[in-house]
Amino acid sequence: MLDLYNTEGAMRRFVRLTMVLCTFATPLLGQQNVSPLKGVSKVTVAVRLTVSNRVPAPVGITEDRLDTFLQLRLRSAGIRVLSVDEDRADTQLNPCVYLDVTVIGTRIGAGGGILTGYAMSARVRMTLFARLATTGAVAPQELWALDNLTISPTTGADAALEQYVGNLLDDLMNDWLAANPKRE
Repeated sequence: MLDLYNTEGAMRRFVRLTMVLCTFATPLLGQQNVSPLKGVSKVTVAVRLTVSNRVPAPVGITEDRLDTFLQLRLRSAGIRVLSVDEDRADTQLNPCVYLDVTVIGTRIGAGGGILTGYAMSARVRMTLFARLATTGAVAPQELWALDNLTISPTTGADAALEQYVGNLLDDLMNDWLAANPKRE
């Protein structure tokens, strides 16, 4: 029977459990400084723009425009962007850069006007083709992710949205460049 009032034994068990958890939580020495973006030289892209029905879509902001913006930023950093056909023909597993932008409307203050809120997400995912034994499902592995939530006035929303998406992509490019320094 477990003695709940034996504090000395409980303390020993707690210390042992803590030591075991710390051992498993500590990364292996060889894995501490390896960036998951290291070696990524080509990607595919996917863009999704969702606009709530409470606000008009920012003028000129479309999925096609965001897709072009994303591809130009990736190519300017030296990352090759593959088309769907090129990805299918490639024998290697290529990560996909997902850009997800959600535009929502919100009211600030009792008599305030509508401000436009942006929920933005940029993720780099690589799908592992290891099948799970019980279900046979494919498990995605996320290499990099960053989310941002911001609010700006409805007027000038297109420029603000493009700036915020640019900031997200700058963070991705900086992390990718740090993991893949240019050789001279």
